[in-house]
Amino acid sequence: MRMVLAGDVFALAHRIAAMPLCERRSACDQMLQEADWADKYHKRHGQCHPRWGNGSLMGRVGLDGAPLGAPKFNDPDFCDTLLLVITRLQEWRAVKRGDTLGRPQVNRPNREDFTEHSP
Repeated sequence: MRMVLAGDVFALAHRIAAMPLCERRSACDQMLQEADWADKYHKRHGQCHPRWGNGSLMGRVGLDGAPLGAPKFNDPDFCDTLLLVITRLQEWRAVKRGDTLGRPQVNRPNREDFTEHSP
């Protein structure tokens, strides 16, 4: 897969945030894999993959046709989805490196960690 930029992460999070919660993880994993395959296709054939783009996440997400819009950081669901994308990207990279065992797990804060608590 090509280098992942902030816009790629936001685009993928925005795309899968519109899906039912139970489908988001598998959709994220699938789009990460398809972007990687598209990059390999691009390197081998010198052109973009007809369905999955140029090997970037933005290319993969952008080819599905739905408008993306701006990230909505005031939406807790979007923020949870953004964390999912970042976590799945880290785990996908660890698997690609063969670093699946012994790697510290990413600490993912809960939404409750950021809410004010009354004494």
